[in-house]
Formats: sequence, C-alpha cells, structure tokens
Amino acid sequence: MKKYTLHGWDGEHTLPLSGNPTQIIDQITDKSEMAFRNREDLRRTYASMVSDWTGDSIRFGSDEELIEDLVESGVLKEQK
Repeated sequence: MKKYTLHGWDGEHTLPLSGNPTQIIDQITDKSEMAFRNREDLRRTYASMVSDWTGDSIRFGSDEELIEDLVESGVLKEQK
C-alpha cells in the first residue's frame, strides 16, 4: 500500500494518507475541516485551491486524475 503526505499551503500542516486514489479521497474527506456537498465538489475544490497555490493545472474528473496531479504538483508526496 502506497503512503503519502499531503502538504498544506502554509508548509506547516501535513496529513498522512495511504492507499489507492479512491481511499485517499475518502481520507481527505474524513479528515477535512471543509464541508463538501459530494465527492465531485471535493475534487473540484481541491483542484481549484492547488491550482491557485501552485499555478499548475489540476484535473478533477476522477479520483485518479486528481491524485496524479497532486503528486505531480508536489502537494502530495509519496513516502518511500
């Protein structure tokens, strides 16, 4: 099982996550202080926030796309 660390915009807050993209989105949903209407709302909101923060394009059409782009942007880092 892959393990990741989600890094907050402030550089101080981190969130340990593990599993496949669907499990990671579930963990973000469970641990988030933000309210999301549904899974698509979470993906859209996170993509927008990370895009604003990093300047990178972040896809949000599926769990897999979002997680892949979060890793590529450096916001979500795989632990080795």
